[in-house]
Amino acid sequence: MHLNFLSSGNRDDAAIAELARTAAGFASDVVVIKELRGMLRGRALGDLPTLLEQGLWAAGLGREHARHTSDEAAAAWWLLEWARPGDVVGLPVRTLAVRQQLAQVLGGRADIRSVAC
Repeated sequence: MHLNFLSSGNRDDAAIAELARTAAGFASDVVVIKELRGMLRGRALGDLPTLLEQGLWAAGLGREHARHTSDEAAAAWWLLEWARPGDVVGLPVRTLAVRQQLAQVLGGRADIRSVAC
């Protein structure tokens, strides 16, 4: 499984580490951590990816299986580029424009479920 995820900054460090450990259990292939400025909620830029990466490593996910970006569209496209036929790709996307772009490109080739954020 390939997973694209983020955490908001108003969670405590332990909750963020637990989220990362849970994600590592589901996404053994590739994880892309998004850091969106609107989700920092009092944290410094770079804090959230660091905490999430530490949680991923602690859960045994190899460093070569993860990367992070501040660009939500890039996060989605990286995962889609890595995906192979039959792969499951988790793309929770907060930005409406990015969701619409993905839906347009993927069309009927994927099970696209839109959830309001």
